[in-house]
Amino acid sequence: MSHDFEGSIAVRGGFIEVHMQSRSLDDSGADRWCTWAREAVPAFVRRHSLSRRQDGFLAAREVNFSSNTLGDHGMTAVLRLLYGLKIGVKVLKLFKNSLGRAAASALMDWLVVTPVAVLELHLSHNYIPR
Repeated sequence: MSHDFEGSIAVRGGFIEVHMQSRSLDDSGADRWCTWAREAVPAFVRRHSLSRRQDGFLAAREVNFSSNTLGDHGMTAVLRLLYGLKIGVKVLKLFKNSLGRAAASALMDWLVVTPVAVLELHLSHNYIPR
């Protein structure tokens, strides 16, 4: 299972990035990624000596889950994982998925409690009602 996700995290300019775009990832795939990332991301952070902010959070340059089939459950799982690992995100790309009202609500909650300011949030081509 881990070999599917090995290339999904990288460092650029001293910041971690997550590249999970265009992988046909649905909610169960997101659950599998979260299970893998729960151990792999902290090990990656240690291996690359990435420094955390004073509040303990790590600022990710970009997290990209665009062009998948993620639904509310999968997106909520990813947001819980990011918060649990104390990872904030500067650019969050979630366009072209199957996100609805529950994912939008989870995203709002995550934005409120995560101390790293989100500079870009890409949500087009989902099912979030106006």
